[in-house]
Amino acid sequence: MTRSALILGALLGLLALPVTASAHKPTKHHRHHTRPQVARKAPVVPVHANPQAEAQAIAAAYWGSAPCDGAITVRENPVTPEQEADIVRYYGHPINPAAWSEWDSPTGPQSKQSSPSTYTDCVVTFNATVWPGGVAYEAQPEVFPWYCMAMVHEYGNLWGIPETEAPGIMSFAAPTVPSVCD
Repeated sequence: MTRSALILGALLGLLALPVTASAHKPTKHHRHHTRPQVARKAPVVPVHANPQAEAQAIAAAYWGSAPCDGAITVRENPVTPEQEADIVRYYGHPINPAAWSEWDSPTGPQSKQSSPSTYTDCVVTFNATVWPGGVAYEAQPEVFPWYCMAMVHEYGNLWGIPETEAPGIMSFAAPTVPSVCD
């Protein structure tokens, strides 16, 4: 028999031995503790208990007030095939947006030719494929700044602020998280 086979056999033999919990006898101080004490973890309380409301308040403060007289519906949905086609027409290539905003105006849906003060039926939609799990996901400390940034960006759209390729909150190419979202 080779040396490797002997070592392997010895190890397998050790695994087959019965395992005992402990050799010490319980004393009068331990007699009620028959099971080991396990430290219980405190329940995880999200830092951002209501991330949507918090992000909306931050976005309104960032721009000075809420657009659409504050009547903004926030929802989560995936991008539809029709929206994908619109994205390609607008940007010239497909992208998977984190969020988007929609509104009606006297000059038509999503038209920035009308004053933002005339926008109605305002909606901010978060892409459900980018933000899985809803509030539990968005409330996580490492996720909330990005969620907040997207809300601030979409509020900017609802104020008629044009999107840009330049870095900054209104950039669709390289958005930056404003310090108010940290």
